[in-house]
Amino acid sequence: MPWYKRLMGIDRRVLYIIMVLAIAIPMFYPLGLPVPSDEPTQAAYDYITSLPAGSKILYSLDTSASGITELKPAFDVLVRKSFELGHKVYFIALWAEGNSFAKIWGDPITTEYKAEYGVDYCNLGYQPSYQSFLEQSRSDLYGACNGGVDANGAKLTTIPMMKNVTKAKDFTCVVTFNSGDPGPTAWIQQWNSTESVPIVSSSVAVNTPTMTNYYQAGLLKGNVSGLSGAAYLEKIAGKLGAATGGMDSQSMGHVVIILFLILGNIGYFAARKAGEVK
Repeated sequence: MPWYKRLMGIDRRVLYIIMVLAIAIPMFYPLGLPVPSDEPTQAAYDYITSLPAGSKILYSLDTSASGITELKPAFDVLVRKSFELGHKVYFIALWAEGNSFAKIWGDPITTEYKAEYGVDYCNLGYQPSYQSFLEQSRSDLYGACNGGVDANGAKLTTIPMMKNVTKAKDFTCVVTFNSGDPGPTAWIQQWNSTESVPIVSSSVAVNTPTMTNYYQAGLLKGNVSGLSGAAYLEKIAGKLGAATGGMDSQSMGHVVIILFLILGNIGYFAARKAGEVK
């Protein structure tokens, strides 16, 4: 049988298996394929790494389950970097599901760095009325936080790292992981424009145009844009993770599809030249 007939007669199930492997393997074993550089992502990383030890970073989980794939990798990189640099880490959530992510995403990292609750990090919990919280917390953080308690019900006045944190200006910056509103817009309007608290964003890709406008206007110190931004963040941090694996999977899937198209056309034109097809 001529080679081109064997090429064109490959069982489609073999092609499916090759595609599955090309997509699945990089997800578990990232290859570190090139990703495009991204200025807002670089700016976000540079800003966080420029903050000295003791800086008070408020990490806000402003997302639902739909944002996990794009936002968790950035969370992992930035929160780990904060603990490495000796920052004081505060978690908060303007979205109900975000309160769960603060624990699910944060606990493995705090355990990894042997961080002590109340000394190195704390969780201010979910703020159901975000507009009221953002406005009142500008001058009265304790009163704004669900009656002055953290996510575990402990009084903020009993938490050592809250001793000198009583209002918005006491935070060095806010990092919001967001997939919609409330998110950066709310933080900018209430804390940045009136209290001059710097805001950093990590957003899902669909919100990138808006975040880019904010960044160019100087309203954001930086923005990690979707999965590609998170992959670039992992690259510059030197720790390949889920975002790199996700981008590698997409790239390998595209490579395999293109390869199949090339091989299919080679077989077709070889058969046509032999007069077996028109």
